[in-house]
Amino acid sequence: MPVWTAETVIALAPDAASISAGRGLADAGKWASAGANEAAAWGEAKGSGSKPYQVTVDLGDGASKCSCPSRKFPCKHALGLLLRIAKGDVPNGEPPDWATDWVEKRGQKAAPKVAPAPPSAKTVEKRWDTVQKGLDECEAFLRDAVGNGLLALSSARSWDEMARRMTDAKAQGVGRRLRAIGSAVGVDNARAAADLGSLALLIEAARRGDELGDLAYDVRTALGVPTPDDSAETVVDVWDAVGTFGDQEDRLWTRRTWFLGRQTGRWALHLAFAAGNAPPPPLAPFGAALAAEARFSPSAWPLRATLESASPREFEPRRGGTWAEAFEAQANALALNPWIELFPVLLRDATLAQGEARWLVVDAEGVGVTLANGSEEREWLLGRTGNLPCEIFGEFDGERFTLVSYREIES
Repeated sequence: MPVWTAETVIALAPDAASISAGRGLADAGKWASAGANEAAAWGEAKGSGSKPYQVTVDLGDGASKCSCPSRKFPCKHALGLLLRIAKGDVPNGEPPDWATDWVEKRGQKAAPKVAPAPPSAKTVEKRWDTVQKGLDECEAFLRDAVGNGLLALSSARSWDEMARRMTDAKAQGVGRRLRAIGSAVGVDNARAAADLGSLALLIEAARRGDELGDLAYDVRTALGVPTPDDSAETVVDVWDAVGTFGDQEDRLWTRRTWFLGRQTGRWALHLAFAAGNAPPPPLAPFGAALAAEARFSPSAWPLRATLESASPREFEPRRGGTWAEAFEAQANALALNPWIELFPVLLRDATLAQGEARWLVVDAEGVGVTLANGSEEREWLLGRTGNLPCEIFGEFDGERFTLVSYREIES
């Protein structure tokens, strides 16, 4: 069970506006009733109508349900209730029937399910043939683009059209990369050229198939082609959840939960997916820790993992490193798998600084990298920390850093 603090609650918020609204509901006067036990918290939040909103939160993973019409997950009422939990402002009690029903239904859904049978070799081969034909068409398109000059295709429409064709060819990963290139052409040509080179390398690697060893799994993942759920290795450790982040593309939510091995220093990325209006809950919220067996998927640089035989532990804070250390670690990882798009970075004694036309995340050595987060998240962090040095975790794409979580450093 995680220890809920303001920081762990805020790490679940879908955006800065939800953080602000949730903090406004972290007052007992905003609630008609509230209670908690070891498993869950519940409450009735006062709204503009005569009937309060009923909200229930699973204290194990932060998942929630609310009767409000918000399409955000978690909504401001769930965040407000969790912030009250963090303050120790919710009394113990017996849950009402509506809260008990939801908790029990969640338990039933979490029961083990029979895994679907893996696709047959014939099905895999047929899909791979479709992908290869799509790559032939994509390669011809890229040759024309380079031959005629990228600016001749400055409209994103041509890139989007080819991206749709790649999706039809079962290579969604290529389609996503094409859209990114099309958006960068004429705006950030250096980034467009770099992404174009990465895509060309991916197409060439796809021609080589299994002769690439474990890198073949990375190639298929980058293409968007499902790979067998094999385990390359199992690593036993205590895994600290240092951040969780959810985003949406084409109505598919992806929840990334980043873990750092306490003894091994290994990164482990847990991915969860959901369709619809809400992302799946994290495997563990920021500030939780699990003693578990991490089963890593095959890769030249294993990162994606499932955590099995997990049991909760106390979170152990880290002090992180510097940008120089992060750059070196990223370079070593990219030498093994050139298609890593997001690299985890944990910084110690980090602050924010304003440049000429951008904000920077600056480490203890004075090295800064562009902050990708918008003004609301930036101003919120500055307000919370007073811009005093703190531990910051986020995702680095090679140019910009997206803040995922932070922890104030105890003196």
